[in-house]
Amino acid sequence: MENIRLDKLEAIIDSINDNIRYYENGTYENTGYDMFLSNGDRIRLLYPKEVIPHLLGVNVPYLVSTGLYKYKNYFDILKEVCSNPYQLYQKISKGIISYNDLFSKYVNEKNSIFKANLSNTVHSVSYVCKYDSSKTFASSENSYSSDYFIIREQNNGDIIILGIVKEESGNYKPRSSIYIQNPVLEGSQLYDILHNQEICILTRINSLNYNGELKKYFSYVPLRIERIEDLEKYCNKYGCVASVKKDYLEVLRLFSKSHNNNEVIQDVNKKIAQMIREGRIITEEEMETSMDCLSDSMIELVNSYNDLVTGSLNIDHSSYSELQTENKDLREELLRLKSEIDEANRLILTLKENNESLKLQNKRYSDAKIEIENILLTI
Repeated sequence: MENIRLDKLEAIIDSINDNIRYYENGTYENTGYDMFLSNGDRIRLLYPKEVIPHLLGVNVPYLVSTGLYKYKNYFDILKEVCSNPYQLYQKISKGIISYNDLFSKYVNEKNSIFKANLSNTVHSVSYVCKYDSSKTFASSENSYSSDYFIIREQNNGDIIILGIVKEESGNYKPRSSIYIQNPVLEGSQLYDILHNQEICILTRINSLNYNGELKKYFSYVPLRIERIEDLEKYCNKYGCVASVKKDYLEVLRLFSKSHNNNEVIQDVNKKIAQMIREGRIITEEEMETSMDCLSDSMIELVNSYNDLVTGSLNIDHSSYSELQTENKDLREELLRLKSEIDEANRLILTLKENNESLKLQNKRYSDAKIEIENILLTI
């Protein structure tokens, strides 16, 4: 007979039931997520019911093997088992069900990160690793069978990883979840996943539910710059290679033009930047203003961005060595763009200061004018 306290079991069941409600209320079963990656890949991720018990750390196939639960899908069996914690406690206490066979030793960790693994936004997903087991020298104990790993860095430094695999339909579904609470001390596990692998960032995410509701989320420029910079840190630390195409940097040039002191152009630039943040196509109709004031090069950059948004770019796939060469060029290009942006920001600050000085001077002139007029009226 296994020794398990009722209060401990109840706490686990409460956590599982809370996550089940979250999954059902969020309609995750009926929504597909298209993730567009900077290496040109597109992943359609689904969360079917049958994978939920495993993500929550519950071994439903074991329950089926006991003969106690038949003719039901795994998700319904999970809900039935968790509907009565005390009854489950009695079965475990009497040796009818094995606690260690039923629950993963990481059941608490898996439940704590379950909701985060359902969050698919350009902000919540930090990086994606395209995993190829033939590129790693890890032992069988440290090898993985996932096709991609979705990596989420938390504000406290913890890392949440969702391994996904391809189905016959071409869609992907979750296979495993990993929680690294202290990557500084537990970096070996992340190294086993990333070493010699290709990592990339998101360009956008589309979500489509069965009711036909389509939502598009685009990674705005400052976030892309931040992600690209951090990719280099990952590559240096874990021996992986970043995959970000040069075409992807074209839109960054929009920000290097923001130093123009022409008020009309500044206004148009602000509207363009806002539309980039919102992931919208840039057109005169959408902006409700003319873009005739923009230079030919700026128009070309807007067109490049619109191509990126609509996914019409013809992006070639690069080999591992080609990606390494490209990334060297990308780093140099990124540094140059950042330098231009810093210079633009300094110029904008100077212009603002000059503008404030002119406003004060104009006020003094205006006050003096009023005083003179008052004197003339009294004469």
